[in-house]
Parts: sequence; structure tokens; C-alpha cells
Amino acid sequence: PDHYPGISVDQYIIMPDHVHLILALRHIGPDGRQIAAPTPLSNVIQQMKRITSKQAGISLWQKGFYDHVIRNDEDLANVRQYIRNNPLKWIQDKDCPKRKKPTTTSIR
Repeated sequence: PDHYPGISVDQYIIMPDHVHLILALRHIGPDGRQIAAPTPLSNVIQQMKRITSKQAGISLWQKGFYDHVIRNDEDLANVRQYIRNNPLKWIQDKDCPKRKKPTTTSIR
């Protein structure tokens, strides 16, 4: 937010091997209507990757990213729910080699 006024994080989840986040681009024109973001999304993502990698001392990110324009409240609700449910989905993914199997303990 300090670097990019009008751009905020609506929701996020940091997973063991990826991250999901919703960026809200709220740049209001003089007439009160939403207008295009003053900074391209790719610049915002590039800077986020650069800063976090520098703080970690290693390269953390793949080159590209996937983006999806959320156009209405229903789509926003679906994406938010997907982000909230992603940790459980990741744990249950049988094909994920990095997935840790739940441990069970029996008390005798």
C-alpha cells in the first residue's frame, strides 16, 4: 500500500509451494468512477517478488504468474472461497509429492 496507493490486498493464503492473493485495484477518477490502475499489475507483482526474495536471501519465485480479473461480486465470493479452502485441498491432494501425510497417535 505504501508503494502503490489504490492497490490493496483483499485476501491471501501462503501455501508451502505457492501463494494465492486478491489484489484490489481501486483507483478512483475525479468523477468518482473506477479507472485503470495507475501501475500495471505486472510491475506490482514483480516488485513483490523482488522484495520478498531479497528479504529471504534466495530466489523464491518462478518467472510468471497467473492472473484473473474478478468482474462481479459472485466471482469475488467464489475466488475468496477457493483461497480459504486451498489449504485443505492441498493436504488432500494425493499427487502432491511435498504433501505431508497426517500423523495419527493412538493412546493406550
